[in-house]
Amino acid sequence: MIERKDYVNLASSSFIGAYYKAREIHAPMQSLHEGYAIIKEEFDELWDEIKRYPNHKNSDVRKEAIQMGAMIIAFLVEAAPVDGHDKSS
Repeated sequence: MIERKDYVNLASSSFIGAYYKAREIHAPMQSLHEGYAIIKEEFDELWDEIKRYPNHKNSDVRKEAIQMGAMIIAFLVEAAPVDGHDKSS
């Protein structure tokens, strides 16, 4: 039986991997407004998959959730870094 902490580790590593993959393709977020728009787009894509129930596939829902998680990481790192820390470092 897989424990909850293992699922948490899997989810967080999936978010991080998706974040780095996205940065190979797309430029970093430049503002809070851009970050919000990107996260909202990812949320809407997740919601579209969820609304397909009962015909949705969990793999498609998970894919969209992972992409949203990756963009939340991007938002925290690039658009709203910890005070006193430069976004570029």
